[in-house]
Amino acid sequence: MMRSNRGVSAATGMIEMFNIAWVAGLVVGLSGGLARADEPAPPSTVTVEYQADDATANLQSALDSGASVVRIPYVGQHWITRPLAMRDKTMLVLDPGVVLMAKKGEYKDPHDAVITAERVKEVAIIGGPGSRIEMHKADYLNEEEYPVGEWRHCICLKGVERAQVKGLMLASSGGDGLYVGPTWDDDRIPCKNITATHNEYVNNTRQGLSVIAAVNSYFGQSRITGTSGRAPQAGIDIEPGSPRDPIDVTLEDWHVVDNQGSGLLVVLDRTDPESTINVLARRFCIQGTRQAAIRMKSDADRSADGRVVISDFVIERIQHEGLKVEQWNIGTNFDVKLEYVRMADVGRNVDFPVTFSFMGESQGEGAMLISDSILYDLVRREKIGAATVGETIAPLTGRLDVVTLSSRSAALPWARDFALSYR
Repeated sequence: MMRSNRGVSAATGMIEMFNIAWVAGLVVGLSGGLARADEPAPPSTVTVEYQADDATANLQSALDSGASVVRIPYVGQHWITRPLAMRDKTMLVLDPGVVLMAKKGEYKDPHDAVITAERVKEVAIIGGPGSRIEMHKADYLNEEEYPVGEWRHCICLKGVERAQVKGLMLASSGGDGLYVGPTWDDDRIPCKNITATHNEYVNNTRQGLSVIAAVNSYFGQSRITGTSGRAPQAGIDIEPGSPRDPIDVTLEDWHVVDNQGSGLLVVLDRTDPESTINVLARRFCIQGTRQAAIRMKSDADRSADGRVVISDFVIERIQHEGLKVEQWNIGTNFDVKLEYVRMADVGRNVDFPVTFSFMGESQGEGAMLISDSILYDLVRREKIGAATVGETIAPLTGRLDVVTLSSRSAALPWARDFALSYR
């Protein structure tokens, strides 16, 4: 059911007027301005009628109505829902203060998400100040009541083209706050042209954000905190699920704090020479993670084409390594560059603040470059970094400046054209 924008009291009327104006401004901003006489009519808007205990029918009816904008108004109560599905060319707007809450006792299927968009185009999920989508994480971790799974996401995008997620808190999921990946069939259609900005990811089970297959997509100006429950428990995970899953993403301006796993996790162990992987991550602050702040993992038998650039990171208060590179062997057509990375108080509970593990055949010089970076090491130790290397010289070049209480012994003698400069 849907209703018109009419208040039932003077106070309610004022709230309605504020919210209508806010939605109208949002639509104008997204459309680039008011329509002229010779342009198509403005988007049609429907407002969902509140229903206590379970609003799923009204919410899904509005999404199925064909309206361009579906508005969830603030009513002073949580909107309780079972899983919802987005439709083509639909903007779902949560008014300021709206809480879209997963219904307790539901979401028994491990793949149930609050909102799923699959094989659709031109969709948006937009929140106003104080709005959030929330689940019941503790319930899903009870294996006596729920089948084990790590895919009960707040928002799940699969094979979506042109989507925006903005202005939301995504909290307490049984999986990820936001999942961006391919369709789960033989086609494996990736997401394209996805933008997710100005969101907060809080207390999710697996990741704040997972990117499995995404092309020409942007994620930024957001915060992730409190991820824990099921591995890998990271802030952000870039992890193609098959050689057919492309990655072409930019991540900017992130604060990733107090997660059980890594802050930024890049796992490329399911790629092949036909895979294309391009990641630009810059302007991050990673604090208080229980595992390596930046963790990059590959496989001795894997290869790909592309590049990972990690730039302008501040990393501090990390129990494990500031940087951990595992089983890295991506091939001669793949480069990694780390620049302007500043680490302090890292490696509290491990022997080394940075570690590298290279495997397989030589990738050639310059496959991994570290430049303009500095490590402030607050623990007395014999060496700064540890490594295991295959039969060839590791593909590591550049320099890492170190301010340390440790002895100034050469820590990485196995790396060609790489130096530690102590201060």
